[in-house]
Amino acid sequence: MEELLLIKDYSPKTREEFTRAVNKLLAQNFVIRDLEEDRKDYYFIYQHEKEVRAFLELAGWELVHFAAQRIYQAAGSSDFNKLRLNLVESLVLLILRTLYEEKRRELSLAENPLVTVFDIQERFRELGIKDKPLDKKSLRECLSLFSRYRLIILPDGAQTFPETRIVLLPTLAVVLTDKDLRAYLESLKSGDAEGEADES
Repeated sequence: MEELLLIKDYSPKTREEFTRAVNKLLAQNFVIRDLEEDRKDYYFIYQHEKEVRAFLELAGWELVHFAAQRIYQAAGSSDFNKLRLNLVESLVLLILRTLYEEKRRELSLAENPLVTVFDIQERFRELGIKDKPLDKKSLRECLSLFSRYRLIILPDGAQTFPETRIVLLPTLAVVLTDKDLRAYLESLKSGDAEGEADES
């Protein structure tokens, strides 16, 4: 591809920026324009989109641009690159997405919603699917997983206190669209919810 040949002609500085941006995409799945630490990489990818896309395609990945949310995603093009979620992880993701939808209506577009651990635990209890409440170990593992994939931002230190505040990122609306959210909520009402879910 001629786009890949363009990379060979990059200056050392541009090549370094290309490497950083692509590695960030692959490591954390998303680059988000509205996060300060991602802004420089977002604009680099935007300016060199054809080259980044060609490079990722060569490695079996797809570059997806959600222009409205100002997000780039490195999406796996095969099942090998998809993350399998168990039932608890799927339910916590659903709760986070539902809370994001509710909270963002109260905020300006420039703000990311905040929720507490207590909010998540209460919503989990209200679902009534599991016999036991969401235990701290499972919650910690879920939050760490979704933080790693840039769906939320966790504070430093203890993360399972009821008052712990969590930032919900717009990537939640990308991995679980409004249509997906409605379908999953309907499946919960009818008792047909699956125990696993896919997330690129």
